[in-house]
Amino acid sequence: MTFEKLIEKITEDCFRFFGFRSFDEVDRLTFPEYELLCKAHKLSTVDKDMWVHKLAYLNFMAKASRKAGKTRTKPVYETFDKFYDYQKELEKVEREYDTERNERFLAISRKMKEERREE
Repeated sequence: MTFEKLIEKITEDCFRFFGFRSFDEVDRLTFPEYELLCKAHKLSTVDKDMWVHKLAYLNFMAKASRKAGKTRTKPVYETFDKFYDYQKELEKVEREYDTERNERFLAISRKMKEERREE
């Protein structure tokens, strides 16, 4: 990804996800602040997904069952954690964030070094 494309993506993310209203706000943003905003947004998305799944689970629990003998039934998912692993989803975001952050900062560092050499 070129430096210009990276800046374009950051600007787009700021307006799309973080509620920025002007380019001045984007210009004042540092890379570490941007990374933190991205991480917070992804974690917020996981939180929302957890609540959606929890609502679906509760609805499902009211209806879903399987036979447990001739006349008895029991729920297919006995606990919410078996239905949706919230901790696993959080860890997935953390791993993705760490990998993306390292790659992005390396690319930015290289580009900045190149620009200094050209000056």
